[in-house]
Amino acid sequence: MTALVVLEKTTFSFDRPFSYNIPSSLSEKVFSGSRVLVPFGSSNRQRMGVVLEINAENSENLKDIKASLDSGAVFTPEQLILARELKESLFCTYFDVLKAMLPTGLNLKPVKEYSYVADSEDLSEEEKKVASYLKKRKKVRFSTILSNFPDIDVSSVISSLIEKGAARETETLKRMVGDLKTKYVSALEFEGKLTPKQSAVMDFLRENGELPLKELLYFCAVGKSVVENLVKVGAVKLFEKENFRDPYENVEIPEEKSITLSEEQRKVYLSLEEKLFSGVYSKTLLYGVTGSGKTAVYLELIKKTVESGKNAIMLVPEISLTPAAVKKFKAVFGSSVAVLHSGLSLSERLDEWKRIKEKKASIVVGTRSAILSPLENIGVIVIDEAHETSYVSDNNPRYSAVSVAELRARYNGCPLLLSSATPLIEQYYEAEKTSSLLKLKNRYNNASLPEVFVIDLKGERERRGKIISSPLAEEICYNLENGEQTILLLNRRGYNTALTCMQCGESVKCPSCSAPMTYHKANESLVCHYCGRMTPPPEKCPECQSEYIHYEGAGTQSLEAELKELFPKAKVLRMDLDTTQRSMAHEEYLSAFGKGEYDILIGTQMIAKGLDFEKVTLVGVLSADSLLSSSDWSANSKAFSLLTQVVGRSGRGGKKGRAYIQSFAGDNPIITVARRQDYEAFYSAELRNRKIMLYPPFCSLWSVQFSSENAGLCLEAAKFFLKTASEKAKETPDMPLQILGPVPPPVEKVAGKYRQKLTVKCRKGKQMQKYFSEVLKEYYNNKNFSEVSVSINTNRD
Repeated sequence: MTALVVLEKTTFSFDRPFSYNIPSSLSEKVFSGSRVLVPFGSSNRQRMGVVLEINAENSENLKDIKASLDSGAVFTPEQLILARELKESLFCTYFDVLKAMLPTGLNLKPVKEYSYVADSEDLSEEEKKVASYLKKRKKVRFSTILSNFPDIDVSSVISSLIEKGAARETETLKRMVGDLKTKYVSALEFEGKLTPKQSAVMDFLRENGELPLKELLYFCAVGKSVVENLVKVGAVKLFEKENFRDPYENVEIPEEKSITLSEEQRKVYLSLEEKLFSGVYSKTLLYGVTGSGKTAVYLELIKKTVESGKNAIMLVPEISLTPAAVKKFKAVFGSSVAVLHSGLSLSERLDEWKRIKEKKASIVVGTRSAILSPLENIGVIVIDEAHETSYVSDNNPRYSAVSVAELRARYNGCPLLLSSATPLIEQYYEAEKTSSLLKLKNRYNNASLPEVFVIDLKGERERRGKIISSPLAEEICYNLENGEQTILLLNRRGYNTALTCMQCGESVKCPSCSAPMTYHKANESLVCHYCGRMTPPPEKCPECQSEYIHYEGAGTQSLEAELKELFPKAKVLRMDLDTTQRSMAHEEYLSAFGKGEYDILIGTQMIAKGLDFEKVTLVGVLSADSLLSSSDWSANSKAFSLLTQVVGRSGRGGKKGRAYIQSFAGDNPIITVARRQDYEAFYSAELRNRKIMLYPPFCSLWSVQFSSENAGLCLEAAKFFLKTASEKAKETPDMPLQILGPVPPPVEKVAGKYRQKLTVKCRKGKQMQKYFSEVLKEYYNNKNFSEVSVSINTNRD
């Protein structure tokens, strides 16, 4: 038999399947979708690969697979097909995509081990000690030897032993995270004579069945030797069973609440239910105002899917929204829900992945990467807040979860449901054109939308230097006195956003990035939010040495300090990237806020959407102008979405909600329509603008980005790509396109690398994929730019 294998560490232009023989010794150990070790190139250096396909024929001209790295297939047939599709559309390698489909804990890393070979006469005393240690063992890792001989230069000793033929170094691939296994005991048929303690153990096992060893010893009040002796006489069997680490084991799950769909919700649900059993792919956009009960519709739809024997995927855009979604789904579906997001530990994520792979979970709830999970027999895919940019990966492979969901829904012949209170213009436009738009225009239980006020900061001169305006401060005070909760959005973390020189006007920038550093009071450091560099604040301006430097702008840390000064008795919870890095921090904080342990929740955009707290009756937006200052083509859409979403957190219980937007430009059209929660008015105006400017949905945008430590080489590479792309375009005159740039992005340098960008306006499709693939291959063939990395993204800034 032969296998088609794709390899790690290949370049884009050289990436293709290679054929290998499957030796008879591995005929029952190599599977389509499993990882293998193969010899590659003239040196036959071993590389890891993934088997795409197995064929019956054999060939003497092919090299043999050397080893199988898995006990079974780690990729499903659907994932292998998906990998081919994504490789072509994302301009990356097979292995880039396949690696993204596996949890990090399942990755294999090379581990060097050392073993004894033979005695040698020419050994020092230290070498004799280490050689004697190795002689008593099969294989030992370097770290283990080091811990046993702390006073010896182990590295030099090992090298010498290998050189003298006394020891051998071998490299093997080991899993990054091991399985969690528990020892179990079960009773066997036995009629021999037993001691009283042994009899008690046997009786307990016959009554209760197989049990974990620790539990058995505890309940029978016996020592381990009792069980070991029972094993020796053949009375019991001792074995291991794998346990799955449950990240939500200690999280309080509320009891399932029976939800009665409103007439409007029921109408939407029935429209979607028709598509569940058609066996045909469909894509539907559910547009619903904030608080309209979209989640209740998802739950009913997924419940029907599971009842029919099929599985479901539910995506949320950010980790902060996962706790609420998980609690709702676990309350209804219990242990059949698996959760995947980056906030889990490596071991928890691995075990959740294994539960999905082993068909012990029928529903996957998670963030972007959950769409790559090994779930099979999918009956519906739901993407909540489908407008969110977090559904697009910034790292290779740069996939869009929405696009991958379309491919998976097509493969499974099932409906894909996109849902949002503020859909992307492109999503709404497509849904209108294809008659696949459903609407929820009213809040659930006839709750009214919050009343929105705009505070003109130009009239707040007496509070200059303060973050919170007088009217908003009065409303917060009212909420505190009446036991109601408040959410405040400030989309900048840190204490101050910049340290600026009053003489030359320059801000203190990160040495590795062309971006101002942010002051964090907690550790009294300047922090770069691009590369993470930390440094003490300078006493003088680095540019002109002036002592007149001052802090500008406010972040969430300074907002927290101001609130404590204004309302010393208020319990304030801050949620931003600095406070939520710990595993399960989002779950703990949001659960505490939901229980009323905090009066005010402040944070960045992670608190702006998807949260549903009945006691929240006041929302304040403190940085509206910063949302409107971006210059990219989708800036209006992002600003409207964030304003609408955060305002929608207010008044979701029985009481009327209020929202206050602070701005120096209160008459801005985006604020005006967001204040009215009028998406359709925003959509009509934005669609007209995009048609005039030729932006999506009237074209497709491809962003080609270059980065290098050499600024000149980066620009030269971008110009070469432009020249190649222009020449290739002349060969296909029926393919209209417009290439803009190259230009540096707003932050030109990040983590020591300079960046350039080309923007291509064109049509989307297989023809464009082929065109860019040919341009990329010619680019990679130019060895002058081997140090310049390039990536191509669709409909990205």
